[in-house]
Amino acid sequence: MHHSFAHASVFLLMLLPFKSIKTAYLSEPVGVQGYSTSNLAFCDELGQILAGMKDNFNALKGANMGTRTNFWNSKLNLSNTRSNYIFTQFDFKGQPLTNEYYAVISEENNPALQNTAIDNLARYLDGCSLSGYTKTAKQTGLSQFSDDPELEKNAGKKITWTNVASKTSIELSAYYDVVTQKHRVAAIFKAPYNPLVLPTKSDRSTTAAKLTIVNLLAEEANGYWLDFDGKEVYYFNLKPKQQVTMDSYIGHVWRIRSVSNKNILKTSVVRNAVETLELK
Repeated sequence: MHHSFAHASVFLLMLLPFKSIKTAYLSEPVGVQGYSTSNLAFCDELGQILAGMKDNFNALKGANMGTRTNFWNSKLNLSNTRSNYIFTQFDFKGQPLTNEYYAVISEENNPALQNTAIDNLARYLDGCSLSGYTKTAKQTGLSQFSDDPELEKNAGKKITWTNVASKTSIELSAYYDVVTQKHRVAAIFKAPYNPLVLPTKSDRSTTAAKLTIVNLLAEEANGYWLDFDGKEVYYFNLKPKQQVTMDSYIGHVWRIRSVSNKNILKTSVVRNAVETLELK
């Protein structure tokens, strides 16, 4: 049922599949001072971030940012932004609320320059077709909570695109980063936290698929197919930097365990005819 096996070089980074919003090649700088001109397809990059909302930005998460366990460097940097990272917001009970993608434009505490940066980036977004999103602009306070009246008073404008159906938003705003203690201007993509509930057994599907598993970890891993009763059936071993391609079916579930401690590294259900699963 699942027999094709091959080792090769590690696959290039694969992002979520997405429909290109509208390719717009833009030439004016976004930042306030000293920003270089870019001709990148900004809308295509924007489309990849919006597509990433569907799986809590998991496909865009890179390395964890040190001891800040809820922060990840992004694999994708939006054009004309300084840094891109992903952050999970939690409530007071420790339950995840939202995943947020921060594309930082500048570190600027002058409200006039903050507004200039926000307006420039807004023109980029206006050049893209944001289907389902409604735009609002207002001169308000910070995107992050603050009890400092001076910070609230000096905050720049906020421009927001909201998709009511998906409960997602794109916010251009000035804010005060309580971790770095710096004023920042950023495009903030917010999506509700939707934990992925994976099946515990494979469907009896007849639609063929191919699943490639790439081991980017420094440890050895074993791969198991979950049969129709949920029992793990061993199929392959992957050493670091190895990969394997399995003949599978849509709806079949695969589980990867660490060889050293038997911990589950990944559980994944096949949803596409050709799919790649990276262990990292």
